[in-house]
Amino acid sequence: MTAPTPLSPQSRLDRLLQHIHQHLDAPLQLERLAQLSACSRWQLQRDFQAATGLSLARYIRRLRLSRAAEWLLSGRLRQLDIALGCGFDSEVSFSRAFRQEFGCTPGQYRQAGIRRGLSAPLLRPGNRQLLQLRIDSRPACRLMGLSDHCGGLFAEHPDFAERVPQIWRRLLQRCPHARQAPMAAIEIDVCQPGRLRYWAGTPFGGTATAGLELLDVPASEYLVVPHRGEPGTLAANLAWILRQWLPGSGYRALSACDLEIYAPADTRGGMEYWIPIAAAPKC
Repeated sequence: MTAPTPLSPQSRLDRLLQHIHQHLDAPLQLERLAQLSACSRWQLQRDFQAATGLSLARYIRRLRLSRAAEWLLSGRLRQLDIALGCGFDSEVSFSRAFRQEFGCTPGQYRQAGIRRGLSAPLLRPGNRQLLQLRIDSRPACRLMGLSDHCGGLFAEHPDFAERVPQIWRRLLQRCPHARQAPMAAIEIDVCQPGRLRYWAGTPFGGTATAGLELLDVPASEYLVVPHRGEPGTLAANLAWILRQWLPGSGYRALSACDLEIYAPADTRGGMEYWIPIAAAPKC
């Protein structure tokens, strides 16, 4: 009888994540998770930390508290019911953990009525690197910069990879200090499917620069997609998220400005792509 082929580390991790995501409302014992991963408890925790940057317990608690935050905003469940439904043995322990995660009490979060700091399950778009998405909010702001049209992800002739660097070069020639807080906004052209208007800029500080335009970005809730590396990888991840993940996520994309928020040029950080969203209507 042929022995089963051992699972690769990636396959073991993906199977573990799938089990966690499907059983968040049930006890997740470390011994059982180690059995599923065919390794010791010590190795499981070490490998999970190395692959995700989080301890296994921290990851599970973060997801459960994010689910609790969504239930709080729905307004339909008592706080005690939410605590028990997320695996806490009392309302006191739930409130303590919630404050540690979000910096406020569950009641304060419910009263504010805004999604912020919610973690989505780790994803592997198209079998690439793991992504930790989150749901967050931003207040209204004003952007100062330059804009131009280009073909987006779903355009018949996408040319954003060539056009966007040109827009940034033009901006930095006129406004070098934009390097300190670079930010972009993407407006969909409703008259030309697939076309978009790309703004390269920086938050407006009250002093206008000659030749630059101003754009008002409304307050919104967003799906935040982290990115490091080549622009092509970001484009592929966004296409997968919009087509594969978002329709079943409980959220829907809004026809508003997407944002790109970059780390300052003097750091080695990456960027985050912010997609405006709202909770999907209940059927």
